[in-house]
Amino acid sequence: MAVMDLSYVPELLREQEAVIVADYLKRVFDHIRYVIWQEIPDNPDQQVPYVFYQHPLGTVTVVRVEEGDETRWKLSPETLRSAPALLKVLQDLPAAAGITDPTPLSPSFRLREAVRTSMPVLAHRSAFLENWQWLGLATALAAAVGVAWLSGVVFGWLGHLGKVGTVLNAMVIPARILFSALFLVVAVQFLGITQSVPFAGSAINVMLILAIAFTLYRLTDSVGSMLVRAAEKTVSYVDEIASSLGMGLIKLLIIVSAIIASADVVGLPYEGVLAGLGVGGVALAFAARDTVSNMLGGVILMADRPFKRGDLVEIDQTLATVDTVGLRSTRLRALDDTVLHVPNSRLSDRIISNWGKRRKRRVRMLIGLTYDTPREKF
Repeated sequence: MAVMDLSYVPELLREQEAVIVADYLKRVFDHIRYVIWQEIPDNPDQQVPYVFYQHPLGTVTVVRVEEGDETRWKLSPETLRSAPALLKVLQDLPAAAGITDPTPLSPSFRLREAVRTSMPVLAHRSAFLENWQWLGLATALAAAVGVAWLSGVVFGWLGHLGKVGTVLNAMVIPARILFSALFLVVAVQFLGITQSVPFAGSAINVMLILAIAFTLYRLTDSVGSMLVRAAEKTVSYVDEIASSLGMGLIKLLIIVSAIIASADVVGLPYEGVLAGLGVGGVALAFAARDTVSNMLGGVILMADRPFKRGDLVEIDQTLATVDTVGLRSTRLRALDDTVLHVPNSRLSDRIISNWGKRRKRRVRMLIGLTYDTPREKF
């Protein structure tokens, strides 16, 4: 990696790509001639690239690369990208005298050499990939379907284990997507497809990130639903609001993390993505200011605790019993059994008379009597 300019590869994928590229380059060098290190320039003031080999399908060139305050000489990105094509035309030529065949660094190259030795026809390139890679990719896709089916069966069977099983049962679809994505990531790396199709590495890793994010989102939703149901059985509404608010923040964090990770894998500057999310967040806050106000009202109610579930309260000359306190609104049940949904922002700035917290109640009753009622019955 120190002598290869991998700037065209996203930073997170450079280490795994470098191993595959090194296998191709080493064999390209071995079929050309010995590398005399003294011929390769290392003078930081030299501007002319050093051309080691030229071919219509590509060249092996060492270029000057600026890295901050330092100047290094590295193999150019064009050289790294053209390595598979160069090896294709050079691999049947005899290697330079005295050079022994090195042990491949990557499993994909070991598999390629074994296929080329046993069945040379599968080493021929068709479109973007070699025949054995097309065959391996088709097998991997079929196996990924099998992995998805098996994952669904396992999680469906675990779904009968009580409360934990309820969560696992909700994770059947995410598990299928996640495990099949993991399998495809390993398969693509094992087949060396990322070297022949540069965008394949980014695409398959983005798919894995989205699968992980979807799994975590569904897991948060399932666990959050259990916590909210448990909070609804308690008298205090603090746990209910805290559960709703906590689950919402975790979901938002998962979405933002997935966007940033995907941008980093693709090679986009995540600083710009964060800035875009900030601008979008401001626009969303203006568009949904009422919703944000209600959420803040819910936090205020959680902090002040003016009432609890089951209390009889009077709001705007309306008597009602507190039924449910949510993150956005509070559900009240009036004395005539009417259900009222009041936004939390209205509750947080209204005068609330809590009849449930009165130590004593004064009851005024008017009893009517007819004029012929005997005094003894007073």
